[in-house]
Amino acid sequence: MKIDVLLERYRNLRLTYFRHRKVTPWEKREKEASVNAFMNDLNAYLLKNHWTVGNHNGRIRVYQYEKDSSLFLKIKNSIDYFGVHSVYLIEIYLIQKRRILWDRTLADGELVFDYLKRMT
Repeated sequence: MKIDVLLERYRNLRLTYFRHRKVTPWEKREKEASVNAFMNDLNAYLLKNHWTVGNHNGRIRVYQYEKDSSLFLKIKNSIDYFGVHSVYLIEIYLIQKRRILWDRTLADGELVFDYLKRMT
């Protein structure tokens, strides 16, 4: 799978508004199936390109870059509620761990894919 294809799929999936606050089980199941397919394809891409799985907790996945152990990729997906709408949200962060100061976010969202493209 190419990074450009994954970026396009991320753009389509990153933020989805449902029409009403209470999401039906069918809507939720359909959305989760497409998100899980994307997450599995992204997982396969990362494992092929020098990333290892650091932590996998259903809704949150953390990967560590093998060539630079200070770089981490954090991916969260969840359903959230804003007013009268339910929202399905995928968040991606490229984080650099630092010893002295707090962690630094190098990129988030679509910008992460630019970094990933340059890392290969």
